[in-house]
Amino acid sequence: DGVIDCDELLERLRPESWENEWHLTETGYMQIGDLLAEALVACLRQGGTPSPIPREWQGENGNSDASSLQVSGGHIPTLSDKLTGTYKLAGHRHGRPIYKKASAKHDGEDT
Repeated sequence: DGVIDCDELLERLRPESWENEWHLTETGYMQIGDLLAEALVACLRQGGTPSPIPREWQGENGNSDASSLQVSGGHIPTLSDKLTGTYKLAGHRHGRPIYKKASAKHDGEDT
């Protein structure tokens, strides 16, 4: 199907590969590079073409044509809280859609 699950790759990293909750060590970056390369080779051997757009975002023509996306979840709670929300189509760049998070009001200010 051509989709590489990066969350699954990150879950395969050894604990010592992480500098902290957000950053990998130099060895961790090398390890994720190796895992990504292995996943890409496996995808190509199966005749797949890696897709930059997840399947659930693809329309019938293989491109995203959704005017909005709803994002939720994630394995890093503090990041998940910031990213969760509705994103509106803001334009296209190099044939790919660009989405911008719909602003929310917090204490009277746009966030």
